Amino acid sequence: MGTILADTLRMKGLRCVGSSLGVGIALACLATPVRAVIVLGSGVPAFNDTTVNPPTGAFLDSGLQFEGLFGGFLGTPIAPHYFVTANHIGGTVGDPIVFGGMAYPTTATFGDPLGSDLRIWQVSGAFPVFAPLYLGTTSEIGKTLVAYGRGTQRGFDVTMGGNLAGWRWGPGDGVVRWGVNTVSAIVDAGSQGSLVTATFDQGASGLGPYECHLSVGDSGGGLFIQESGVWKLAGIHYAVEGPFYDTPTGGSAFDAALFDSRGFYFDDGIGGRRLISGPGPLPSAFYSTQISGRLGWILSVTSPLEDPDGDGLANLAEYAFGSNPAASGSAANPVVAVVQAGANAFVAITYTRPKSTTDLAYLVEVSGDLLNWGSGNSFTTLVSDVDQGSTRLVTVRDNGPQSLNSQRFIRVRVTRP
Repeated sequence: MGTILADTLRMKGLRCVGSSLGVGIALACLATPVRAVIVLGSGVPAFNDTTVNPPTGAFLDSGLQFEGLFGGFLGTPIAPHYFVTANHIGGTVGDPIVFGGMAYPTTATFGDPLGSDLRIWQVSGAFPVFAPLYLGTTSEIGKTLVAYGRGTQRGFDVTMGGNLAGWRWGPGDGVVRWGVNTVSAIVDAGSQGSLVTATFDQGASGLGPYECHLSVGDSGGGLFIQESGVWKLAGIHYAVEGPFYDTPTGGSAFDAALFDSRGFYFDDGIGGRRLISGPGPLPSAFYSTQISGRLGWILSVTSPLEDPDGDGLANLAEYAFGSNPAASGSAANPVVAVVQAGANAFVAITYTRPKSTTDLAYLVEVSGDLLNWGSGNSFTTLVSDVDQGSTRLVTVRDNGPQSLNSQRFIRVRVTRP
């Protein structure tokens, strides 16, 4: 939203497009889930209906084949037994996702320990296909995206000074619709994680009639971007800006897809309203939780024992020690050394522990024969635990001293309780 964008998260907040998160900018969720992506070129409901007018040409196979129906929203399979969607849409273990016409009951669920709006669900059975994940080898900014959702149709015109400014959210019909846009920014939303952002620029991006915005009900839908010529899941829809007001006081709030929000007002977060102004059009934006920013956690859940980058660390270990599972490197490997304590030498291990990995348990174990392992205060001693900001550098030593006649071994075992 131009110069207003930074204020949007701080002062307007975000309102999700699936269920109520309170006041502020409308995230792709509201208290009552209705059932679609609003596009610039047409208000005809069938225009971007995936059942009658799916993506073709350059947007063929751009993610529609990976979208499943989860309650009134969408979910995206990302591994044979897992799919991801928005946390704020809710759900209970046992609820099914319908994919390819088949129902897959959920058997477990995993919330992001860092607090983003991503939620992974495990299912009974195996999906026949699943979406590849955007790895973030290059930034999402400036790339064309394809978005899917079950939000509202395009509603009545919104005007300002006699000029068309956008459209209100219309009725919901449960239809899966699609649209395209360009990533304008990656926004750091604090505990809500990093958000892939796009604005409704009224053709400024050159995307034509399918340029899109989101509305209520689009939460949980997938946002896809090409990486190495393949459309990959890069975001899960979270929020849109709004609500808006016609006047500085009184009047009713309204939600809309606006390609120019100048002249309208939004809640300033302290009991008043702020005028949206600027020298040029200020389009409203939508936000999807970034996949690449939480890739380590995602892979630690869906494929913990795999090592896609071939660096000797499985995905769970990459996540546990704060390294990138998509980039080969040994910087995060625990380091074993010998430390001196009094007259004796002891084997010790030093490892990095991200503070965000609250869903893991770390256990240092020692052994003299690689068969029998011991842990706890009678076997090990904490040497140091250094706060490094977002991580802690932990060193633990063996309680059994090294000698010429014996060997000692030490390791860190990481589990998800």
